[in-house]
Amino acid sequence: MSIDDQLVNAARDLATGVESLRFAKPVTHVYNPLVYAWKAHETYLRRFGATQKDVIFVGMNPGPFGMAQTGVPFGEIAAVRDWRAHFDPVKEEARMAKSGVIFIGRSDPMFPPLLAEIPDPPVGLYRKGNYAINNPCVAIVGSRRATTYGQSVAKALGAELGKRGYCVVSGLARGIDTAAHEGALSVGGRTVAVLGTGIDIIHPPENLDLYRRIAECGAILSEFPFGRALDRDSFAMRSRVVSGLCEAIVVVESDLFGGAMAAAKASGEQGRLLFAVPGRIDQSTSSGTNQLIRDGATLLTKVDDIIQELQFLGGMRPMPIGKRDEEPVSEEE
Repeated sequence: MSIDDQLVNAARDLATGVESLRFAKPVTHVYNPLVYAWKAHETYLRRFGATQKDVIFVGMNPGPFGMAQTGVPFGEIAAVRDWRAHFDPVKEEARMAKSGVIFIGRSDPMFPPLLAEIPDPPVGLYRKGNYAINNPCVAIVGSRRATTYGQSVAKALGAELGKRGYCVVSGLARGIDTAAHEGALSVGGRTVAVLGTGIDIIHPPENLDLYRRIAECGAILSEFPFGRALDRDSFAMRSRVVSGLCEAIVVVESDLFGGAMAAAKASGEQGRLLFAVPGRIDQSTSSGTNQLIRDGATLLTKVDDIIQELQFLGGMRPMPIGKRDEEPVSEEE
């Protein structure tokens, strides 16, 4: 299925049953106008028997049965009507093929099931790397201006989770994110980087080598089209994906208004377990984590704290590294 068809199907699926849709910048993200288009024309579809593609691509004029009757601003109507001026599916597929990237729509069996359950899942993900995200995931996030202590804790947690068979999810940013990815890679574990940019943009640039190593044995994910630059909106959107992929989120260091706090907020909205590593009371990079603990997050001192909370039992526990390839011995042998 082409990315063109996947976008139409994903927009339909996402909009079905949604009571209201409000996006800050629909023009900057091609999927949002498609969702508007589908939702706005459900009445048109029912009354006149139009096909799905008629609804998406033809019925976008502000007429008696058009989007103007739904309360959607005219600027957003124009964004939907002219969406191909902002996004070329043929060009996008060519860039994907050249970069070794695939697009996974929400209806695709490869779409992460936990992420599909959140209230506002992405309509699709670009993925670079062959890892199918089939291990339980734990996110490790924190400040870009991390202390040496914070980085060492994040790396140690990433390594220990990796050794125990968990996938470490983070955002490829400086500081805590980088340390968490490095920790998982250092023991041959799985790690996933969720970008707040198009999958072709590496931020920060010095993490190019890390980006490549993650793509080799893990996965790089982004919900944004090629060329999408980082901005304030994409930070928040990335945070909900980081949290949505995982069963638990660990905040190692963060000030009160850091990006990691957005992931912590998303974890509460999504019903994920939230852990925070305590820090010095006189250090700004610990003010956020200390507040999270005060507000009810579980204080974290070791990986066992996470495992006990998740309450993995028997076969539900991920297979530790080194035992994955061992064949079970039958009683007859």
